Amino acid sequence: MKPRDGMTLAGLCRVGVLAHRFGCRRAGDAISAKERRWAGTPTLRGERRGFTLVEVMATLVVLGIVMPGIIAALTLATRSADIAKHRNIAALLAQQQLSQILIGNEWQNGNESGNFGTQFPEYSWSSNVYAWPEDTTGAGLQEIDLTVAWTEFGHPQSLTVSTVAYLRVQTQE
Repeated sequence: MKPRDGMTLAGLCRVGVLAHRFGCRRAGDAISAKERRWAGTPTLRGERRGFTLVEVMATLVVLGIVMPGIIAALTLATRSADIAKHRNIAALLAQQQLSQILIGNEWQNGNESGNFGTQFPEYSWSSNVYAWPEDTTGAGLQEIDLTVAWTEFGHPQSLTVSTVAYLRVQTQE
């Protein structure tokens, strides 16, 4: 019997046509453990399941093309996150050190340098003090540049923050 328009495989199974070929069951038929394990839509070759060699090879080719790009993207993302982390730490350390220099009036001593102790041993700092070139008031404004340096992936990196300060003259009363 040939399938008519609108007739599906399920319809053919219901009427008993090709039941032996497509694995259709009737009510009450016993199902073996192997058949329960491999239950699903039958293939054109009968009850065999799995992938062909061509399908496996095509999948491996696609993975071989796509995976290096994915790995490169993940490596780049990890490296960018590490760079951002170091720059963020350097900015916070620079802000903290610049505040300490300004509060203690240490900037008046001229150029200084140091490190951040055992908590951040890979970072060091240096400060440069010089007359601010845009001082039109004659107030003696000084520019303070604080540079934090560290090594990242074998390359020296640095971040500089600047501020302007003036020397407060204390008067005796």
